[in-house]
Amino acid sequence: MSTTVTFADGTNFRAEVAYRVKIGLEMRRLKKFDVADWIGMTAASFSKRLNCRLAFDLDEIADVALAAGLLRDWILTGHGPMLDPDWCPHQDSNLGPSDYKTGVTGVMFRQNAAKAA
Repeated sequence: MSTTVTFADGTNFRAEVAYRVKIGLEMRRLKKFDVADWIGMTAASFSKRLNCRLAFDLDEIADVALAAGLLRDWILTGHGPMLDPDWCPHQDSNLGPSDYKTGVTGVMFRQNAAKAA
């Protein structure tokens, strides 16, 4: 399944990209200031980019995509899948995606085993 965002004629590329980032953050239920912090940007700078007062550069798009679990191609084009299926929520630690999946699986298994007993 793919998601395509269409815009009225005259909308500039900067606005399209910012709009798609906003949609992605809403889909993931992420707060803008959290994503800004995760990518090493101030909340004010991130807000300026989301409100089209400054343009995202390509490295920032890649950072936002990684932090928010969005696919870069979708952010830039609006075509294809929006959400990265391998993304896991940001952990304020040194845990990697494989650690997170293992931890969640282990916790869920223990909870289910306790209910079964």
